[in-house]
Amino acid sequence: MKGSVLITFLISLLLCITGCAKRGIIVTCPEGDYEAFLVEYTSQCKIDSLSGNGSFDIKRFDDEFFGNFSIFYSEKPRRWGITLYGLFGMVLLQIEIKNDSFNIFSPMLDKPVEGSVNDFNLEDYTGIPISPISVPFLTTGRVLLDTLQLPSYCIKKNENLIEFIFEAGSNNKIFGWSSLENRIEYYMCGKKERKELLEVKFKDFRNIDTISLPYSILFIYKGKEEAHLKLNYRYIDVNPN
Repeated sequence: MKGSVLITFLISLLLCITGCAKRGIIVTCPEGDYEAFLVEYTSQCKIDSLSGNGSFDIKRFDDEFFGNFSIFYSEKPRRWGITLYGLFGMVLLQIEIKNDSFNIFSPMLDKPVEGSVNDFNLEDYTGIPISPISVPFLTTGRVLLDTLQLPSYCIKKNENLIEFIFEAGSNNKIFGWSSLENRIEYYMCGKKERKELLEVKFKDFRNIDTISLPYSILFIYKGKEEAHLKLNYRYIDVNPN
């Protein structure tokens, strides 16, 4: 009897250990540890201005669009913009956000579209439901954080990678932080009830003026439909004089 109990205990322990090894170890996030992360994160990812260009690829339904893009961002004054180019350098779409307003130009539109950022639906143009306020951060390998909110819990994936999980009702936000490289590797947000998930993967990091920036960014949306948006930088200039 004792032998069977011991075997059962060992099997349960083995399953627990292997399960934790695959998923990671769930731990609470001490306030001091998260504050230390914020200090490191903001010091590594502070960007006052940026300009760059590269190629893009959008897949939505059975359609695929690809071409080149140019992008700019400035903290003061707060402005962000991206232009998508098709064949022969023809402008397909031009988006500019300045403070709390946006402006969209496209040859396919009868006239430019203007309005409040709160009314701007980026999903209509890319198939990716992203808050326009978050876009400038995500296109530079950063995430917009509410520093007043502590993570619900953390998952240690390995020695250097930890996931911070924020739960607010049916909404989840997750990002993976590499303590070794001092950078965010991926970001996810979604709604459980609607089974919606947006995943952003940052790859091909390079150091630009001591700032580590991803040259490849992949947006993957799964929900009512599936859409992919990939940006590959060829050139980035950070904080130019």
